[in-house]
Amino acid sequence: MIQPNTKIIYINTPHNPTGLLMPPKVLQQVVALAASRGIIVFSDEVYRELEHDPNQRLPAACDIYEHAVSLGSMSKTYGLPGLRLGWLASRDVEIIRRCLEFKYYTTICSSAPSEFLSALALRHREKLVDRNLEIVRKNLPLLDSFIKRRSDLFEWVKPDSSPTDFVRFKPERGVLNFCEEVVRDCSVMLLPGTVYDQPQHIRFGFGRKNMPEALNQLDSYLSKNF
Repeated sequence: MIQPNTKIIYINTPHNPTGLLMPPKVLQQVVALAASRGIIVFSDEVYRELEHDPNQRLPAACDIYEHAVSLGSMSKTYGLPGLRLGWLASRDVEIIRRCLEFKYYTTICSSAPSEFLSALALRHREKLVDRNLEIVRKNLPLLDSFIKRRSDLFEWVKPDSSPTDFVRFKPERGVLNFCEEVVRDCSVMLLPGTVYDQPQHIRFGFGRKNMPEALNQLDSYLSKNF
């Protein structure tokens, strides 16, 4: 897909919505391919540190390639979306300079309370990560059991990072209508794969403490309707 005028390769790992981590060799190949052509690698890493096994964590792209940009956020791993802050990290000074110019053009300043709270949170990032990872690890086996029990409806590649997964919906019916019925009739929100141009898939999220209750409600609904 690379063309003579390609300037940037965009990657996302840990991946949303599948919840899968890019294999290390693939990341190395992508970086080598970009480096051979002087192409920037933009790496969306907002779920980094939520690998279910921290030993599988990939290096940040900006640490292994001088023309890579790594994107981070307070929203995902740290569970603080209300702060509305994130960051770009790169060893390429020119890229950062140009990004700053654009930011100054679009934004007078960030929220000072958000900046203060983000700095405070990052000083205690281990506590936030440990808390959120514990929730994910407790919920994943429950979701795995549910998928196996409902194998007539769903199948998946079990995720290994982040609190999301992408489940294939087997029935020959639209996932959008199914998800609308589920949220209307049993108050469980699922994301239809149509938003990803994948009309036979559904994104499940399992990063909240009340996920077991939501899963039970969904299970009861399916028992009555399928």
